[in-house]
Amino acid sequence: MSNENTEWFKQTYPVAHAHATRRSRWTPMTNKKIPRDIPGQRPLAGLPQAIEASTTTKLPKGMPTLSVLTTELARLGFPASDAEDQYDRWLANGFRTNRGQKLQDWKAALRMVIRNNWLPSQRKAAAQENHAQDKESAELARIRRLKREQR
Repeated sequence: MSNENTEWFKQTYPVAHAHATRRSRWTPMTNKKIPRDIPGQRPLAGLPQAIEASTTTKLPKGMPTLSVLTTELARLGFPASDAEDQYDRWLANGFRTNRGQKLQDWKAALRMVIRNNWLPSQRKAAAQENHAQDKESAELARIRRLKREQR
């Protein structure tokens, strides 16, 4: 390419020229330089709020917001962590049952979740209760074994 053609090419296609010469890094869609050395990862301020804001506008039809679900579970005596867990489950499933059917009534679905002890706090309490029963059973078995050995 002659010098005259090179200048015309640079002015007409600055991005293509930059890629062709490999002198600097350019983004393909804009003429802005990308910094070569980015020091570490920086936390994005307000990212959790932005994610929450983006998901609240795209809730499946009939799904309650997190604040409504938190209020309802607090009224029933459950912690906010249970509300967040159930909200995330419904959001991940597209507000559908495990069989793929749309939930008709979220309050009825919530009552069923509570009745079947599917909330995290209920599962944790049941696990602690089972652990206590297992310890008690093990202690009774140990006592019976000792009595048999004494005979």
